[in-house]
Amino acid sequence: MLYIRFVAGCPKKRELQRLVADAGGAEPLLERVANGETVKAIAESLGVSRGMLSASRSDDEQAAALLEARRKAASVLVEQALVIADHARPATSQVAKLQIDTRLWIARAWDRAQFAEKQQAPVTLNLAQIHAQVVRERCKQRDAERRRELDAVAVIEAPGATDEDAGSREEE
Repeated sequence: MLYIRFVAGCPKKRELQRLVADAGGAEPLLERVANGETVKAIAESLGVSRGMLSASRSDDEQAAALLEARRKAASVLVEQALVIADHARPATSQVAKLQIDTRLWIARAWDRAQFAEKQQAPVTLNLAQIHAQVVRERCKQRDAERRRELDAVAVIEAPGATDEDAGSREEE
């Protein structure tokens, strides 16, 4: 005899689906994320854990929608950082700095294209190599000048002429 046990299928998941539907569907929840609300705060407002809400968006389309909402939320975080900076007082400056730095760090993580610090290619200079190259160039220039001077002297003196020939020409 075959024994079949009937198990109620995922009552918590069905409850979460009902709560999301009562909230207007996934779009309003994603809009809340885009407005800077945390997934934990949204889960608490629905009466479920953050893990349960995170597990419910397992397909690629929902994950992509969440990433897009977080990209939009990055601008909100930067605006929050500006407000915190504007309202900071000397007595609360360290707390304000921590809040600002945290928001900016999250904004860079969520929207790298807009808020990440641009990485510059490292520049390495080998001064010894540059110096050696400059010295070689100067030697080439000096050698070229000497060759031109020697060629100019050779043109003035006729080939095969001696010093005595030059002296006899001067007497005439």
